[in-house]
Amino acid sequence: MREIKFRAWDKKYNIMNPTGDHMWSDEFITCDGKVVEKTENSRGYRGTETFFEDISDQRVLMQYTGLIDKSGQEIYVGDVLEATKFWLYKINVEVCIGHYKQDGSGGEYAPTDCYGVYARAIEPDAEDEDGCRILSDYELETSILRFDEVKVIGNIYENSELVNSGKA
Repeated sequence: MREIKFRAWDKKYNIMNPTGDHMWSDEFITCDGKVVEKTENSRGYRGTETFFEDISDQRVLMQYTGLIDKSGQEIYVGDVLEATKFWLYKINVEVCIGHYKQDGSGGEYAPTDCYGVYARAIEPDAEDEDGCRILSDYELETSILRFDEVKVIGNIYENSELVNSGKA
């Protein structure tokens, strides 16, 4: 069973809060996925009261996928990977979670609806040195496990140039 853990992108300060106990000392994730912050307020004779403020609009949670890259680095949703296909081509993909269609038949059969962690091609029209598309239409969103090798090269928040340009 994989470990359930998160890191969080802080929208206010534009920094990544890494995983670990220190990250969540005053912040908690509720059952419905909200991020709340514990604050205390002195109420005079009543003592100190504890409040929980919803700060979900200030944080983007990035869940650990349970996968590691070729160098042992943990892979999170929102990471950008350099993925190797057929030990020949390298493409950049974004790690996503949710619904996608998986086709292992090369377009011969209808794709299967899948739910979970997958890779989305950042540059879907990438070509090899001969001008041929590296990815077929059915490979634009696919399981990370279909690649021969992956390496974390950044994430969509700290390295937006990887997503916007489609190049490392």
